[in-house]
Amino acid sequence: HMIATSKPEDVVLFDVRNRYETRIGRFARRGENGDDELELVDPGTRFFHETPAFLDREASIAQFRGKKVLMYCTGGVRCERASAYLRQRLGDESAEVYQLDGGIQRYLEAFPHGGFFEGSMHVFDRRGCVSGAELSSVVQAMDPESAVLGRCSICRLPWDRYQGKWHCAACRLLV
Repeated sequence: HMIATSKPEDVVLFDVRNRYETRIGRFARRGENGDDELELVDPGTRFFHETPAFLDREASIAQFRGKKVLMYCTGGVRCERASAYLRQRLGDESAEVYQLDGGIQRYLEAFPHGGFFEGSMHVFDRRGCVSGAELSSVVQAMDPESAVLGRCSICRLPWDRYQGKWHCAACRLLV
């Protein structure tokens, strides 16, 4: 949380989750004009095993060089694996690569109002997703749809519940 308050040009956020997870929630640091002040790298992967291929591309790895990398995922497991590979690809022992300890789950427990996290976090149980907004009456008093970042891939209405394991027949993404 403290590193996210560093100078924006020195920091890059790296979301190690899968595409359907990144579409419904993310970290952002909003400036006075409402724009996100921090660069966010979302590899757009469908499965975690695609992350090394993303990091093998020079254009991808260049986004991390010389910056503090703040890496996050749902519970921290994917970050452990991805951070080791990222450090190896950067080839610099002094590279500043940080992981969100305990992932978004622990962050939302520590910052029930959401902190820098916006939207919802997909969870792999019957809840489907959780958010800081669900834990805070202050945030819930606001327009509930404004807290939903995701959109239905068919009708484009606000949506963040991947329940029932419905998949697109073409790309196999959760709908």
